[in-house]
Amino acid sequence: MAAKANAFCQLAIENVVSTLSIKFAAYKGLGDRYKATCIEEAYTEIDLLIEDVSSGFAESVILEQIFEDIAINEDDKEPLCATIYKTLTTFNPPTSLNLGILILYIYIIRKIAI
Repeated sequence: MAAKANAFCQLAIENVVSTLSIKFAAYKGLGDRYKATCIEEAYTEIDLLIEDVSSGFAESVILEQIFEDIAINEDDKEPLCATIYKTLTTFNPPTSLNLGILILYIYIIRKIAI
């Protein structure tokens, strides 16, 4: 069961990375730094990630560490935190049906590109 929770958490982290790369594109490497910090701190359960950002930017261990490496504007701190919180709390991992469709889509795209 722990392996399943860890896999779910890793997928959620990847989802946050994607979201940050789009919504906060001005901060180069922000998503990658978020992922690296989660790995360094050994987060393996999504509940712990949600708890980290649930009280805002000032209370987040992960965001505090990121802030040491990446200068984040004051006006962006709480929206950043809220974005991570929303992304984590609304995360739905891909189902086997979705994965099957995705694999078929990739196969078709590759055939067209050839």
